[in-house]
Parts: sequence; C-alpha cells; structure tokens
Amino acid sequence: MKIYFSGLQAPNEEYEEYLSRLFGDKCTGNRNEMAQLPEGTTELLEHEKLPVPLIKCHNVIVLTVTNVDELDRQWDALIDLRSTNMLAPT
Repeated sequence: MKIYFSGLQAPNEEYEEYLSRLFGDKCTGNRNEMAQLPEGTTELLEHEKLPVPLIKCHNVIVLTVTNVDELDRQWDALIDLRSTNMLAPT
C-alpha cells in the first residue's frame, strides 16, 4: 500500500538508518524508497518497543504494520507516548 501526501517528498536520513538496521543487506540502491517522507512536516515518534519509529505527518500518525502482533505493539507504543506526554494532543 502506498500513501500519497500532497507536497514534495524527500529522503529522510534518520528513517533510512532505522530501515537499514532493520533490513540490512536487503536494502539496495542509493536511496531507500520507503524512506521518502513528506518534506518539512514529518516527525518520527520513537519508542523502545518499536524497531522503527512511527511516522507523524501533521495530525496523522502512520502505523506500519503487516500483522496483528505488530499492530498491538505499535498501538501500545502510541498509547505510551500519549500517556507520557511525548505526543501532544491534536
């Protein structure tokens, strides 16, 4: 599934590092297409439970899950971020 945001997209080096650590040699090419995020409006929400941070673009938080276990883990991390005031209410 591809998500389209209006505006320019640019490589996010910080997110690309997370993906490289997670996928290692499976990441090929100079630029990882999965690390293309909307320019200037994106925030990475890090949590100790997650190998890759959640992506926040304006008031939208993208959960990048492929199964129910990942959904539970990311949802729990999102609730933790909210309860510790690391995620401002929108």
